[in-house]
Amino acid sequence: MHGLQPGEFDVLATLRRSGDPFRMTVAQLLEGAMVTSGAITNRLNRLTDKGLIEREIDPLDRRSVIVTLTPKGRVVLDGALSDHVDNERFLLAALNPFEQDQLARLLRQLLIGLGDGWEDTPPKLLTEAPDASVPPA
Repeated sequence: MHGLQPGEFDVLATLRRSGDPFRMTVAQLLEGAMVTSGAITNRLNRLTDKGLIEREIDPLDRRSVIVTLTPKGRVVLDGALSDHVDNERFLLAALNPFEQDQLARLLRQLLIGLGDGWEDTPPKLLTEAPDASVPPA
């Protein structure tokens, strides 16, 4: 997908979700990655070589490294995200709207049960969707 490995996509998407200026410390990236620090370092090395991120020493804490999404990284990620969303639409097309809502509710429930924290920010789709326990007429 746009020359990105899944782990690289994850790093870029995490930086993008952090909001402008799309910067995080390596420690912050590591918190949500569920991989070892060595794996993060390898991903960051590859992304730096591709010109998709930049790394710099934190001027306030020289023990910390700040990772920033580059303009090129944003372009590559935005293209990959567009393709990713198109693929999800394709996959979900096998389900009717009721089934899609039901799947979204069940996946949300699973994430909450796993401690994801989504219970504090319910997606608009889920709050406006009909009761998934009642099949359409």
